[in-house]
Parts: sequence; C-alpha cells; structure tokens
Amino acid sequence: MSLTINEISLITNSWTDFTENFESNGATIFIRLFDQNPELILLFPFGKRERTDAELKRHPLFKRHVRGVMNTINTAVNNIDNLSIIFPTLTQLGKKHQKYGVKPAFFTAVENALVYALSQALQDACTNDHEQAWRKLFQIISGTMKIGLEEQND
Repeated sequence: MSLTINEISLITNSWTDFTENFESNGATIFIRLFDQNPELILLFPFGKRERTDAELKRHPLFKRHVRGVMNTINTAVNNIDNLSIIFPTLTQLGKKHQKYGVKPAFFTAVENALVYALSQALQDACTNDHEQAWRKLFQIISGTMKIGLEEQND
C-alpha cells in the first residue's frame, strides 16, 4: 500500500495544523479511544483505576504516552516520501507492545480515535479525502507494527 501525491499533501498540510496543539490533540485521541473502548484503558499503567478525563490529561504517564504516539506519527509524516525507512522502528515498537497485551484488532480503535481527533481539531477543513488519507497512513503504520506484534519472542 502506498500513498498518492494528493494523499501525502492532505496528510502533511493537515498534520501541520493538527500539531499546533500537539499534546491537547494527542490527548483527544486517547480520551476518545477510552470513551469508545473503555476496556483498553486497563492496558495502560495510568488506567488501573477509574479517572476522569481531566485526571488522565494531568497524569504523567498518560502525557508521556500521548507524546510518544504523537512523535511516532510525526516521524511517519516527516518520512512520508520514504516510509520504509521507519519500518524497522515500527516493527520493534509493535514487538514492544506484546508485553502490554495489545492485540492486532486494537489498532482499528486507535485509527478511529485518530480520525475523530483530526476531525475535531480541523473541523470543516477535515474532508472525507483527509480522513481516507489518514486512514491509509495509519494502516501502513499499524500494519508494520502488527508484524512486530505477531513475531515470536526469541
């Protein structure tokens, strides 16, 4: 799967706008993820007890995870013309997620949360074409992570 020139343009331009509020928009991804999939919060060290959205946003481990995910997406966007350069890193990241109990099916929920956060942040500027381009990029990222996730441990 590869991205078209138009998809690359849609992604890079919208990412610039989205990252003007880097941590806040990143937090929206995870708040939405947990609102729609409350069972997933238990996979995280900050999700071991019930917390409000405001408490989550202040939690240092939540903030660190948000930054990590946003930085990973940022790396993908910065290398969008040659995504294969980050495939080894994404595969290792997938392998790292084995110990947390992540399942391949969980990535669809994260994809949906990402698209939701983009649509909320960009509002009318987020078209169906933007959403489809972002879904395609995320499927490349998550597909590569799934390779590592499904690898047998040595």
